Amino acid sequence: MHESLLKTKLTIPPCKAGLVRRDDIIRRLEDGLLVENGFTRKLTLICAPAGFGKTTLVRHWIQCSSLRFGRLSIDPEDDTPLRFWMYFSELLNGICDTIRPETLSSLSAPQLGEHETETLDDFRRYERFLTMLLNDVLANETPGVAVLDDTHVLKNPSIQRGMNFVLRNLPPNLHIVAVCRVEPDWALSRLRSAGELLEIGQSELRFSHDEIATFFRETMDYPLPDDDVRALEMDSEGWIAGLQLAAVSLRTRGSRANRLSLRGTHRLLQEYFSDEVIETLPDELQGFLLSTSILNRMCAPLCQAVTETADAQAVLERLERENYFVAALDEEGYWFRYHALFQQSLRARLESGYAEILPKLHRRAAQWYHENEFPVEAVRHVLAADDPARAAEIIESELQGFWKGGYSHELRSMLELLPAEVLDTRPSLQVLSAYFLLLAGKREAARGYIARAEELLAEQAPGTEREFVEGFLATCKAAAAAFDNDIPTLIQTAAVALEKIPPNYPSWRGLACSVAGDAAFYRGDAEAALRTYQEACDLGQDPQGNAYFALVAGTKFARLLLYREGTHASEELCRRMLALAEEHGHATSERAAGYFGLLGQISSERGEAEAAVELCQKGIAIAEETQILLVWCWCVAHILRPLVILGRYAEAHDWIRRARPVLAEAAAPIFESLIMGWYMRLLLAEGNLDEAADLLKERGLLDAESVGFLREEESGALIRYLLITKQHERAAALLEGYLQEAQKLGMAAFSAELEYLLAAAHLGSGRTEEAQVLLRSALRTGRKAGYRRMFMDDSDISMTLLEEAQRHGIEPDFCGSMLEELRQEATAAETAPDGAAVTHGARPRAAAAGESLHDALSERESELLQLIADGLSNQEIADTLFISLSTVKWHSANIYAKLGVEKRTQAAAKARRLGLVGD
Repeated sequence: MHESLLKTKLTIPPCKAGLVRRDDIIRRLEDGLLVENGFTRKLTLICAPAGFGKTTLVRHWIQCSSLRFGRLSIDPEDDTPLRFWMYFSELLNGICDTIRPETLSSLSAPQLGEHETETLDDFRRYERFLTMLLNDVLANETPGVAVLDDTHVLKNPSIQRGMNFVLRNLPPNLHIVAVCRVEPDWALSRLRSAGELLEIGQSELRFSHDEIATFFRETMDYPLPDDDVRALEMDSEGWIAGLQLAAVSLRTRGSRANRLSLRGTHRLLQEYFSDEVIETLPDELQGFLLSTSILNRMCAPLCQAVTETADAQAVLERLERENYFVAALDEEGYWFRYHALFQQSLRARLESGYAEILPKLHRRAAQWYHENEFPVEAVRHVLAADDPARAAEIIESELQGFWKGGYSHELRSMLELLPAEVLDTRPSLQVLSAYFLLLAGKREAARGYIARAEELLAEQAPGTEREFVEGFLATCKAAAAAFDNDIPTLIQTAAVALEKIPPNYPSWRGLACSVAGDAAFYRGDAEAALRTYQEACDLGQDPQGNAYFALVAGTKFARLLLYREGTHASEELCRRMLALAEEHGHATSERAAGYFGLLGQISSERGEAEAAVELCQKGIAIAEETQILLVWCWCVAHILRPLVILGRYAEAHDWIRRARPVLAEAAAPIFESLIMGWYMRLLLAEGNLDEAADLLKERGLLDAESVGFLREEESGALIRYLLITKQHERAAALLEGYLQEAQKLGMAAFSAELEYLLAAAHLGSGRTEEAQVLLRSALRTGRKAGYRRMFMDDSDISMTLLEEAQRHGIEPDFCGSMLEELRQEATAAETAPDGAAVTHGARPRAAAAGESLHDALSERESELLQLIADGLSNQEIADTLFISLSTVKWHSANIYAKLGVEKRTQAAAKARRLGLVGD
């Protein structure tokens, strides 16, 4: 189990002694539930208001039953898909022996305290995970029951949809029990009509007269006369929590006088807590309860610090033993918590009657948390004490603790809570705020914090602390320059960062190395960039280092490896860095999201488009949760390519529409270029040459005299546009300069794509020998580097190039497999209904406005069209041209699409009418 998941939420607490047995209900729960082939019902719903003994009933059932049970206690913090499904998978893992490790690891473990915003459209990224999970359960031999306790706190529509998916596809060897106060938004009517649902409600759960008598006699050890039992039955209407409260009050006072009527709502419960329980306790115990009500969880040392008493452990044990609404959170009995309603009542009483001591209590709690290395809780309590200056001091002193604990999200939130007058005097927090603003895409706001930090530093005396902050400031300025494509400033400020944060500052050196690597790359020294990124990644493994900053550099390192060495080395580094993120609590931070986007790019390069979409969706979800817009743009850019490969153009356009306002408001030019480059490629795949040309012009590229790495995706789109529109000479001129730049930087794998495109330009210009030399180099290098899809993305161009390579024996197996895949895609495109997505490929494009059909047809297509017009069959054409029958069909599908026809007779007639063929 991941360390960020609470084991206690998945444990089954034992039943306490003196439990009131509910044998009749348990018999109903198990009656006819299990037969030889599995469970006869999918769901048991135990639904009633708070305090009706739902959880206790389930514990009793588990204790009595021979079935294999697992239980998950759900809290409001679990109402995010990432967190809930991780807990759900661990729940099933506890009752099924067949859950595979790869299934459990396919969904990142969530960090506590973070909230995710999901829409129904986002559900599909979980569907594959749930499918794997349910398939694993089906393989289990022993039937199991999964109990979901407090499902009423789940409001997220993605989770609700996911549970409907689970119930709809539930294996027969799994049964779900939902314990809740309100019916979940699941497809219950369908389950009812199918006889697959058993419901236990308030009427069944109410204590009867005999059960009330048993409860007081055996559970509370306070026997009551029959008349009192009858009176309580009338007042409580069998409400178990109210009966328990009455028993506590009666036992505490030693009298049955002045019983309170228990009819009512939560307001009455609050009154009862205050008037009938708290006031009956000794003053010292009242003080303990009120003082510790500010704590969401408690341990004895913490309670001693807050209450300034010495016997906190004994008090906690007494409260739990005597049913004063305290529950242990672990088996050791170290951490405890109050029942939520009880804590709410205590806090209300504290705030109304003792408000003057609240700041003091929060300061005591903050001091204990600070001394015991719980920086997040420490700052929260200091802020509750209305002492933002002290909060700022703790943040400054515990920065390394925040990073190491994986609390970057909390750190950013806390900075936002500090008033401007507190931040205004602290240059380190000014720089930190600027850094987070840069990640959020708010560059103008970040510049304001940077400027103020420079003013404050100018007023400080020289010293170690000033040197460090100046180094951190330089890294932020360098990062801002990189986002703006301001290379001179990047190079200058990155050098300052390395100077100000030397190697003997390992906790912050990694961030300086990250920007220094960027500077080295853009000044043309890729080897230095690799060394510097490597240093940053190594520092992440150093006990004194900073994993978060290593993850910053690792994304850039992995992308550079992708371009230099190929997919294998890049993927290995990505996986290693994700393991580092998991180890240090950053598994669902924006830093992990960046790696999912890059792994999506790698999967796309290998032709694994479906996997690429899933990886990118995972990264997008994390970026949305953490609200880091630049990482969101990065992942969106990488989801576009696999969607184009899969022919899911509508989805790709939807992502572009979602990205546009983000790009306008927040994105840096480098990320805007990534998205716009793939938008151009999308338009080209659809055959929208006019729109592509307009976008190229808008982006200042249509008449560009050179292309390069600052805008590599847009550059690639321009080259493809020139090749499609048969501007082969201009494409070759641009590519020759681009290829020289890539080779100078040692980008062997990336150079293979440029060589492939240059081969297309030479082939189009009739320079066949030069094209063959480039093809041989490109295909050999690309195959070894794990590249595949870059040789197939542009079907018209790729088919011609791969056939040329195959004719001359260049990488025959590699080319043959890609040709076969392209032909299969063409067949799918030819048979797919209008508007349907074409798996693994794009539909052949129609000629665009302003483009003649003669120009739109390739040389091979023109030759084949003439043979169609001459009346030859597909097999006769294959024999004439010495090509396979499937290749004829592939070219025919392209021709039909470009001519806007559906049949060969229509193609021949239109070709004659337009003068595309001879008589």
